[in-house]
Amino acid sequence: MPTLTPWPERAAFNNCQHTAEPGCAVQQAIVQGELDARRLTNYQKLHAEQARNAASLQQRREKERQFSKLVKSVTSLKAKKYAE
Repeated sequence: MPTLTPWPERAAFNNCQHTAEPGCAVQQAIVQGELDARRLTNYQKLHAEQARNAASLQQRREKERQFSKLVKSVTSLKAKKYAE
């Protein structure tokens, strides 16, 4: 994932989103012409896409866990039924 180095290292906050935080070095660099605004826009788009992909993976894993639990419970019920 591309970075905005070296500007975030100069930021006032370590969790700066580079949008409206006071003292944001990235926003200052854009205003001063040191950084192209498109680079920040692309960075934010990639960051958002990465968050969506990560959430999707977590959701898939949770569904797989739930299905696995369902299969185990059905298998257990069948085993009890045929053991009688």
